[in-house]
Amino acid sequence: MSPASKTPWIIAASLLAVLLGGWLWSLWSGYGEISPAGYQHAMALISVCNRQDADRLQQLVASLHRAEQTEELPPYDVRILLRIARRAAEGDWVWSSREARRLMMAQIE
Repeated sequence: MSPASKTPWIIAASLLAVLLGGWLWSLWSGYGEISPAGYQHAMALISVCNRQDADRLQQLVASLHRAEQTEELPPYDVRILLRIARRAAEGDWVWSSREARRLMMAQIE
């Protein structure tokens, strides 16, 4: 291969490396900013997790889905809150409560 034919591959590989690095950094950097409505849902999620209340958790998940459909909550907020709620539904209440608190703490940092 001539040097000129290698250039597109080098550019593509470099771009892929940058994108992969950015994606990995976003996974490790914690939570981003959520909306005021997302913050209210996070507070409710902490309460539900602390009480280990499966019935209220189902109501909260339904509320998140409604808020997603009506665009009351941004997709990022819904995705993060549902991920935490899913773990609570699996019985991992302690992890879910801790993650919801981390999400709220990230809002004041």
